[in-house]
Amino acid sequence: MSREVLLPQLTPEEQDRFWSRVEITPGCWLWTGAINEDGYGHFRYGGIRTMRKAHRVAYRIIRGVLPAGKVLHHTCDQRRCVNPAHLVPMTHKEHAAFTTYGHGKAKKVCERGHLLTEDVVIHRNHHRYCRLCLKEHRAQFGIVNGANQHSLKRHRRDEVAA
Repeated sequence: MSREVLLPQLTPEEQDRFWSRVEITPGCWLWTGAINEDGYGHFRYGGIRTMRKAHRVAYRIIRGVLPAGKVLHHTCDQRRCVNPAHLVPMTHKEHAAFTTYGHGKAKKVCERGHLLTEDVVIHRNHHRYCRLCLKEHRAQFGIVNGANQHSLKRHRRDEVAA
């Protein structure tokens, strides 16, 4: 038996506060607010002390109430994404068949929403890196030759923590 969570309607002020924490890119709409330990965005509203998952709140605002017995699947495999076009309601069983987290399958989209095709992915030391994110990082921090992966991870961690 699944536990149903009905998210209350947001006031216009709460919706403004919610959308102020979203960075809309051509693909994913990335949550810039609080992130939990699993990488999902969290948002508090309605005078409730409970944090709500940001992608569920976005779905509630744009699409309405999530159908009973359904969970949201990120078609982009980006946990920070709150774009309702990337959120598909499905049963837990269906979701388990589609999910790529923790099953050793490669992500299709990087943390910033770039599609990870073979011409974009760089393989180094048993890790996959997004060439477009590296290019942005180099430009942002004035790195001319090479990319310091530890620096990139540190700056991303700082961005998420901020």
